Amino acid sequence: MKRSGRDHRSMRGVLAYILLLLLSGFGLAEERVTTRDDEVGRLLNQWMAEGKAAGLGAIHYENRDADHSPLDMTLYPGLKRHVHGEEEIKAKRHTGPAQAVRTFPLLGNCSMASPANLGGSLPRIYLAAHPSGNPFLTQQYLNNNLILYPEHQDHDVGFNGVDGWGDMLPANHPALLTSQGSSFSDIPFLKAWLSAAAALRPEVQEKLIKNKILIPTLNALFRKSNKQVRDAEDYFTGKAHPVVFDGTQIDELKFIQAAQLMSELSIPPVAFIEVKAERKAMAGVDYFDRPTLTERLSDSPSCISRVFRSTAEVYEMQLSAHRSRDMQSKPLKYRWVLLQGDPERVQIQADETGLEATIRVRWHPGFSSAANPALTTHRVDIGLFASSPLADSAPAMVSFYMLPNEMRFFDDQGRLKEVCYQAGNPDVGIPRADDDLRWLHFMELVTGSAGGAGSEWIGRAVTETQRKAVSGWLGELRPKRATLLAHKQDEKRQADAAKLESEIKQMIREKMMQLLPGSTSLRGLASTVIGALVGDTTLFLNDPATWLAADSSHALKTEVKRLMDWGVLIAHDDGRYSTAVPRQAWGEAEEWYLRQLNLTLLSSALLPQFLNRNPVPAFVDARLTAVKPWRDVYRYDAEGRPLGWVRHHGGKVLRFTAEGHLKPALGSGEGEALPMIYQEDAGRLVWRPAGKGN
Repeated sequence: MKRSGRDHRSMRGVLAYILLLLLSGFGLAEERVTTRDDEVGRLLNQWMAEGKAAGLGAIHYENRDADHSPLDMTLYPGLKRHVHGEEEIKAKRHTGPAQAVRTFPLLGNCSMASPANLGGSLPRIYLAAHPSGNPFLTQQYLNNNLILYPEHQDHDVGFNGVDGWGDMLPANHPALLTSQGSSFSDIPFLKAWLSAAAALRPEVQEKLIKNKILIPTLNALFRKSNKQVRDAEDYFTGKAHPVVFDGTQIDELKFIQAAQLMSELSIPPVAFIEVKAERKAMAGVDYFDRPTLTERLSDSPSCISRVFRSTAEVYEMQLSAHRSRDMQSKPLKYRWVLLQGDPERVQIQADETGLEATIRVRWHPGFSSAANPALTTHRVDIGLFASSPLADSAPAMVSFYMLPNEMRFFDDQGRLKEVCYQAGNPDVGIPRADDDLRWLHFMELVTGSAGGAGSEWIGRAVTETQRKAVSGWLGELRPKRATLLAHKQDEKRQADAAKLESEIKQMIREKMMQLLPGSTSLRGLASTVIGALVGDTTLFLNDPATWLAADSSHALKTEVKRLMDWGVLIAHDDGRYSTAVPRQAWGEAEEWYLRQLNLTLLSSALLPQFLNRNPVPAFVDARLTAVKPWRDVYRYDAEGRPLGWVRHHGGKVLRFTAEGHLKPALGSGEGEALPMIYQEDAGRLVWRPAGKGN
């Protein structure tokens, strides 16, 4: 049977395709970098065809989550996948955080994590669980290996699990690339890094791999190319170097263009950091924790991490950049930069060459993250940058972590006055989302229609014009809410309920954007009114019986007992409460304790339907500290010399010398002050006289 001309052309096309496959199997066909047809893909393939891009022939991919979040390998035909061996699989070393440095260039990912209060993300395991985690990450970094991980619940706005847990990572490691979010949030980063690695010129990629600086080089380009970095100086600020990266800030096109433009002469230096000297703290005197814990969390040439445990006024450290290097042996300039922290509490003093610097860090309470002002962090980050005439390095980092469950108070001379080792949750509990249905309840509190003490107290701070405006909003929303409640009780109308709830949320969101009389929004009104209640330090003391009776959750009762055990509050037989320190002598500490009491009072007794707050003390990773349910008040002589401290614990008052020895109880006669040993018991720190017991 005769074939048509069309049949012959079709046959020739099939034969050509088979020949192409055969040739590609022998490496003779021109290889595309990617099958992506976006601008990034087109540029990569164009550069490859022109011989300007190295491609991915030398790079491997590793997945460590059993393909829970796998890379689509068809996107990068030349990429090799690392296959785990039988022995590795049998020992279960093929999933979870990487435990071995591969001998070949490798980019990978692992979307695995535990809840924040049950171990947390894999980056937190590296940084908090074992001192070898930090050095291992640096070994990977300097051997062309990088595995990406999501933060999961370790870097989210919120407190104690309500909405989120805040920033829980104790160090900022430049060799860790952590994505904001949970499973699959790491994939956009993986694609961007693979694209940038492929975009490198062949001779540049070869040199980077040979000298084992592929990852530090791409790291510098990545951090400089993200959207939040808008000018050259932005690169030397915290916005360019967050502990967790937001995938929406990736500028993949800029990233690959920077990689393609780089020549052998413009390869960035690699910054290395080293501790030359630092202050040493003494356990049982300068800090209190389980015997295995010190202030040194871990060290590596890329990252120095410390936990600020000591009661010393300042943590002082001398650092060196001598080990930093440049491929072309060009003269380097060094910059030591505060990336995150209070400039009033951090001093950086570099020598004339910049090679060495002395840093002094004072203790910080929780503060807003440099990358996200809505996120609370307890970590100070300082970066070291090495710059050649043509390029800037990725930073080496120093991090100081303040335990979130501590609060400290200082006198006018900067001396430590008091430490509370079980600080409360600082969150008020106001809804964070503008479409939260709890805003409907707040509207009812403003108009007085909610009734009860909540309406009375909120109403005192609202003007009549504001009340009328909010009443008009409620007139629109109440009928819809009534219908919504009816739909939710009818199993057949659940779809209608979901649709109506979405409509109501949109209406609330629109109201939240409008200004009330007095040029304030509903959120602004709530913040002002509730902030004033929190700041009213006599709120509980003026009517304790009413508040305790309204406390159905018993959270307020628990908080009152804690303050009594710590010697802050005194209960009287007639039901009154007073402070141990007379009101006229209240200082920052007394007012802070009473504000903490108010936070619990508001969320559990006055406004429980509007405020959502976890009343337990601020959560901290148990691997970093043991629970210490006490407060220490420090004493000094007339010359300012330390005399020791008074410990309030479990309703007892104990006196310690400046050397950490326990004095005899008052009224028991003179006796010898005894040295103490601190041990952990069921997660709590306990102490006993040295030489007694086991």
